[in-house]
Amino acid sequence: MRKLFFFGVVGLMIGAANAAQTQEKPLQLQDVEPAPMGEPVQAQPVKLEQTQYNTQLHQRGVIYLGYAGSQIDSIYLDEDKSHHGVDIGYAAEYIDNVNYGVGYTYQASSDWEYSEVYAKLGYRFFERNAHYAATSLGVGYVWGDAKDYNIDTEYFSVPIELELGHYVQPNFAIYGTLGYKWLFNQDVDLCANGECASADGIDELDLDGLTYKLGMKYHF
Repeated sequence: MRKLFFFGVVGLMIGAANAAQTQEKPLQLQDVEPAPMGEPVQAQPVKLEQTQYNTQLHQRGVIYLGYAGSQIDSIYLDEDKSHHGVDIGYAAEYIDNVNYGVGYTYQASSDWEYSEVYAKLGYRFFERNAHYAATSLGVGYVWGDAKDYNIDTEYFSVPIELELGHYVQPNFAIYGTLGYKWLFNQDVDLCANGECASADGIDELDLDGLTYKLGMKYHF
């Protein structure tokens, strides 16, 4: 009996010692990959596209080139008011959504042709995915010549425009504009039969009318 009791006590002591060692040792956990829970959620590509196009819009300058047309005339002049030509320019971001630009326009009708240099300040008020909308206000100076007569004119111009555009690539867009332009006569020179005359600021020669453009722009 004493031997059984002795061996029983020894067994309990050994068991207690093993239990103590087990508590001292940290529990080892194996890395287990979680079971798949269906197809992963796909991120919407529209948001990625939005960020990509916004980066181009806000961080780069742009050159643009396109067709320019207008329906400009005066109630005092009997002339073809449909003008067609080309518009080219450069614009850059000033602060978020505000940009400035400079440009050159050449247009001609059956009676007149003119060249214009201008500067403008624009504001982009809409932007979603690859689409945008902006408005601008500018000032310019115009030199005009009559095709059939020796008449030269100069004007101070004030154009306003609404522009809608779409980026087909992050750095390439197509756009269209619709606007209105006022031209205030500054000078007119007329030569006929060997004699010339000039006058400054004739109100009857002031012009105004619709303008429209269609072109492309490239960010660099």
